[in-house]
Amino acid sequence: MTKAYSIFLTVLFTVFIGGVLVISALLPFAFPGSIVAMLLLLGCLSTSLLRIEDISGFAGFLLANMAFFFIPAGVSILD
Repeated sequence: MTKAYSIFLTVLFTVFIGGVLVISALLPFAFPGSIVAMLLLLGCLSTSLLRIEDISGFAGFLLANMAFFFIPAGVSILD
């Protein structure tokens, strides 16, 4: 991956997260930011702003390390 492409993806990711925060704050009811993010990701994938190849490496990393994301929830259940 080229440096310019990496910078582009970083900026896109930052704008994406900012959009989630703004959309969640502007809605008149409580709406989880994770749902807004999934809807924005669906929109980006369906309009070809993002390709599956662009996010497959990161998605594979998240899937491979999914157990680490459940450790805090498991610890809170034990407390």
